[in-house]
Amino acid sequence: MNLIKILFLFSVSFSLYALTEEEEKKYDELEGLSFLEALIKDKKYQEVVKQYPAISKNKDELGTYHYLLATAYYHLKDFKQAYAILDKGQGHKKNDLEYHKLWARTSFELKNYKQCSILFSEVSLKEISGTDWETLGACLTQSGNEEKLVKLTLNHSSDDFDFLLLNQKILSQKGLHSFAKERRKRLLSACLKIDSYLSLWSVLEASKITDIDVLEMGHACHPEAMEITSLLVKNLFLEGKYHSIAYIFETLSAQDASYLKHAAEFYKVAGRNTVADYFFILGDEDGYLLARSANFLNQENYAGLMTIPFKPSLLKSNKDLMYALAYSQFKYLNLDASLSTLTGQTKKSSRDEQLAGLIDQCKNLAWKCRP
Repeated sequence: MNLIKILFLFSVSFSLYALTEEEEKKYDELEGLSFLEALIKDKKYQEVVKQYPAISKNKDELGTYHYLLATAYYHLKDFKQAYAILDKGQGHKKNDLEYHKLWARTSFELKNYKQCSILFSEVSLKEISGTDWETLGACLTQSGNEEKLVKLTLNHSSDDFDFLLLNQKILSQKGLHSFAKERRKRLLSACLKIDSYLSLWSVLEASKITDIDVLEMGHACHPEAMEITSLLVKNLFLEGKYHSIAYIFETLSAQDASYLKHAAEFYKVAGRNTVADYFFILGDEDGYLLARSANFLNQENYAGLMTIPFKPSLLKSNKDLMYALAYSQFKYLNLDASLSTLTGQTKKSSRDEQLAGLIDQCKNLAWKCRP
């Protein structure tokens, strides 16, 4: 590596970790543990490592000093160094609870699962929270203590959502579905955060379990959360619950009219034709009229086509439809209406001219033009 590159890397490194003048003023009045704690709180982990050797340490609080330094190394992902410091400081540790949890996490990162399990066992289950539940579960599994993990998930009670996720994962994997469902039922009795529903669904999906109650409760609590709504619609569709899907889109249409078409489509599939027609017209009247027109034309039902209340703007934008309507009117000897429909064309094609000629002939020889 050439000298210029070394100097450049040094300058970048210095700029990333050096304290600014404002930060130096902030930390000026702090010393010892207070200084390190402030740096940890501000996520200045590199600065903790840098400043640590120069800080005078109170012998009665050596365990806490070790804990803070190990915390810095842990966040810098130097897990070997963090573990060595925690191991060295264990005889001086002051905060047993946090010290053990950090030591357990570090052991997990180093794939020392047995040590991780032992360290977590020295912490009261009431003190474990958040992602530590997932870490504990992985350590027990990897160290061959699955039976202990299953007993834990069956016997321990906690409102911590991460514990519930672990609970659902383990009980589902072991086929204890009734226990898992009962735990879910209790949790879903109150509204959760959006991410909680998605996380729970993801855990269940990984175990090939479909509990649509999770999504329905999530949608009821957060109707604006499209991540939940889209999953709900997808799974209702797989179950053939088209009426339920239609109702969801009908509800959403109160905020966004574009959902009216979707409501209409699913009411149609559900066999609610009258309701479907209503929503088709509300959501997209032109689209609905074109669909009905296509249906009549496919059946060569020209009389039916004439019953549709076309708007002039729709006919002008669709030359084939305009011709079809004019032809239907001609076929049933409504010659004036047929000619009036054709005159709506700004540029007449050869077929339009031909039909206009037939209309003119029939006006004089009506007896030859019966349908």
